[in-house]
Amino acid sequence: MQAYIVLMLIFAIFVTLFAIFNATAVTVSFIFTEMEVSLALVIIGSALLGALLVMLFDAVKKLKTSKIIREANKKVQELEKQLVLKDEALRQRDSMIAQKEDQIKALKEANESNNSSEMVNQ
Repeated sequence: MQAYIVLMLIFAIFVTLFAIFNATAVTVSFIFTEMEVSLALVIIGSALLGALLVMLFDAVKKLKTSKIIREANKKVQELEKQLVLKDEALRQRDSMIAQKEDQIKALKEANESNNSSEMVNQ
């Protein structure tokens, strides 16, 4: 960022020096008017107008980008909430499966003990 500022200052100095060395009077025609103005003022005015336009377009681009980022963050939050709900559902399902497996194991053990006690009784 600092390098960008330094480069912009150097560019501004060059534009200013160029304008000062070309300070002759020129005729500027604009729509229905003509006026005689120093070329230095035309150069500096054009540079400032260009800088303002660049700043305006950059601001619009940043606004659009920030809107997209906000929308993406909202979507991420929604998806994270869905993920938490699905994780909880999976934990409940896994718990239920573990309970059913324990019941099956207990029934098998009970069945085996019944079968072995019937064999002993015979």
